[in-house]
Amino acid sequence: MVALPRSLLVVGSGGREHALVRALLASPAAPRVLCAPGNAGIAAEVPCFPVPADDIPGLIALVQREQIAFVVVGPEVPLSLGLASLPRTPRPGMRLSPAHAALRHGP
Repeated sequence: MVALPRSLLVVGSGGREHALVRALLASPAAPRVLCAPGNAGIAAEVPCFPVPADDIPGLIALVQREQIAFVVVGPEVPLSLGLASLPRTPRPGMRLSPAHAALRHGP
């Protein structure tokens, strides 16, 4: 079994991101899960922050402020805008989900 980081941020606001949040919450590791921007359904389960998925500087600031260890990006847009291709991670030890799918499917 792979250990989950203690704090995770799910980026996005759709059904896919809601499913990701639920799967992470079901983990026996009990990570701290946050979402940005989220939606009403997600907000009923985890804290959501009003940072749009395409606001890369805003997401980086949120990661730093909330001390996020891992970012799971649902929509392709933030990946295609370079979120996972930053020259260095916004916080030491932080990891991002892969960007290869965004290169094929992004705008």
